[in-house]
Amino acid sequence: MFLAGINHPDAATDPLFIAGAALPWLQDVPVDGAWQLWQVRLRDVYVLDTEDRLVGTYNLTDHDLALEAHRDELLDMIESAAEGAADE
Repeated sequence: MFLAGINHPDAATDPLFIAGAALPWLQDVPVDGAWQLWQVRLRDVYVLDTEDRLVGTYNLTDHDLALEAHRDELLDMIESAAEGAADE
């Protein structure tokens, strides 16, 4: 499983923001346009399978992870993607 943050192409990344971060932080650029291609909303989590196919999207603004039910939903989505990969 690979986890990464992808910054908006118009946003600068503050080095202090990513210093010591556990996740890699990638910078989208206009020529790639990942945010536009995927129609990303701020704070979206995209769960992909091992073939890079979209399994689901989970927005952290709509689903505050301070609530256990939301954490469980996201974890279930990630685990389902991982289990699907194990079944292949």
